[in-house]
Amino acid sequence: MKITVAHLIKELELSNPEDEISFGSGDFSFYRVKDRGGEVQIEFNEVEGRDYSLLPAHRNYVSNYDTNYVVFDSTGVWGYGDTQQDALNDAEEYYTSDGNNFKLDFKLNKLRVEKATPRLIVYVENNGGANVLVAINNEGIADIINAKESTDSIKH
Repeated sequence: MKITVAHLIKELELSNPEDEISFGSGDFSFYRVKDRGGEVQIEFNEVEGRDYSLLPAHRNYVSNYDTNYVVFDSTGVWGYGDTQQDALNDAEEYYTSDGNNFKLDFKLNKLRVEKATPRLIVYVENNGGANVLVAINNEGIADIINAKESTDSIKH
């Protein structure tokens, strides 16, 4: 969000000049202000020990997840990996431990393996694959369409 210097000054004019300002609930500390010729840049330092995960649109984020695959069915994501084989191996472990016949169900096309979006991979890494609904997007890549609240304790 961009605001003008005048708007920022107006927002702060009723504040006590001796009060401290916090940034991002304490996640950042003030570093410096730079005049960029028509734009003022306020820079911050990050607090050590915090995880600053990148947003999906960030170029460094996308490059970390540029080729990933998922194995999924109508109940969720069962596995993922950097290659199709890694995803299948991961899925077989979870699918079989949940009492299913992986080889038979894969042969019967009850399970699919597809290239996946970074957003889907990160969601499954952070939340597990149970109850994650997946669809193929316009680019032909598996993507999350919604994530229902998981009611089971197994993070598949």
